[in-house]
Amino acid sequence: MRVATVDGLVTLFYDGSKQLYNEELSLEWVHGCIDNNYDCGTWEEWDLSEECKKYWRERQSWQQVIVVEGVTEIQERTFRDCRNIKRVIFANTVIRIERSAFNGCSLGYVKLSTNLEYIGSNAFTNCDLVSVFIPPRCRAIGEHAFRYNHNLKIFSVPQQAQLDKNIIAKTKLLEKSHFEMYEYDHHTGDVHSFLKEGDYDDQTDKVHD
Repeated sequence: MRVATVDGLVTLFYDGSKQLYNEELSLEWVHGCIDNNYDCGTWEEWDLSEECKKYWRERQSWQQVIVVEGVTEIQERTFRDCRNIKRVIFANTVIRIERSAFNGCSLGYVKLSTNLEYIGSNAFTNCDLVSVFIPPRCRAIGEHAFRYNHNLKIFSVPQQAQLDKNIIAKTKLLEKSHFEMYEYDHHTGDVHSFLKEGDYDDQTDKVHD
């Protein structure tokens, strides 16, 4: 994987060739955050191992991610808490984004793969997205996938997609509520759409309004 500056942003060209998320080092950082009263801006001064600091410096250096052709899946937690990532562009080979893959990033823009089929739970929680356009081939979106995107105003989703609970909770869009929270029957697997009754195109027009 290479890193270069593109349009003024430090950009990681992600090819999936190595595991980026290290649970042990991430937990060390989280414990440091707790021990320092959640003053996360001072983490360089915390009593962390040099390995943890090196790991965290790298993750905080990325501002943009370009997922290159050939990658089919973004594994869970790959970019979790990479707080300076503002943009992600996916190659059209990506079909799955696993849980918490971009949880806690500063994403303001994401271009999803046209062949995307699945978005895992919490995949884009705690980001800063304003608009999201789910591609037509997407069949399932996990719970809390876009929760706490406080400025989210546009959420376009294919009618046939199965939606888990609280996908767009704590967003401006839900406050305006052309959408409704769904109910999920774990016994039958029945899933009710976020969209209220009526024509899908009509509802998305209202969201744009």
